[in-house]
Amino acid sequence: AADDDRSQSFRIFAATISTVDSCDIEFTADSEGDFETQSASTEALISVAKIVIDKSAIEPRDADAEANADGIFRIPIRNDGFLTASDVIVYLEADELGNTDYSQKQVTIVVPANGVAYAEFPYADLPPGPARLKVTVDVIGTPVHPDSAESEIFTTTFSNMADDDESPVLMFVIVTLTILVLYGGYKTAKKGSSGRF
Repeated sequence: AADDDRSQSFRIFAATISTVDSCDIEFTADSEGDFETQSASTEALISVAKIVIDKSAIEPRDADAEANADGIFRIPIRNDGFLTASDVIVYLEADELGNTDYSQKQVTIVVPANGVAYAEFPYADLPPGPARLKVTVDVIGTPVHPDSAESEIFTTTFSNMADDDESPVLMFVIVTLTILVLYGGYKTAKKGSSGRF
């Protein structure tokens, strides 16, 4: 009837193995009167997982990577999609193009929709220098976006923290010597050219 509103609910079913993350839905309304056909469209977001390996946030960072010590690689796996990935296997191993000695390890994590989960891998006694490693992700049973990451290679530079601890002491010695030299130069200049330093 005139001046009345009507709402209509509906469902959209995506294919079970769909990797498309959105589609346009077209609506058409016909009138029994003299009104023209009305049409509109809207975008529907389909629930798929979109996995991203956040390489820039992998820990330890170079400043915290201590050589010849025990530690944990902490790798953030982000899901930019609208579907939780409940069975994500993350592998970490030495990259074949590097000279790092690190045997393959794996963990299984749950990565929530629009969220982040962390895969943690222990390490021990990595020598000073760059460690080149490869992260691989395998999503089981969850449809994923075609642009989802499958693997990333990252490099962490390990250093001898004992050497780093000595650098502030060395800097203190240099500053102290500089002050003494300046003070001696000032005293010599004050006494004149005949004065001794």
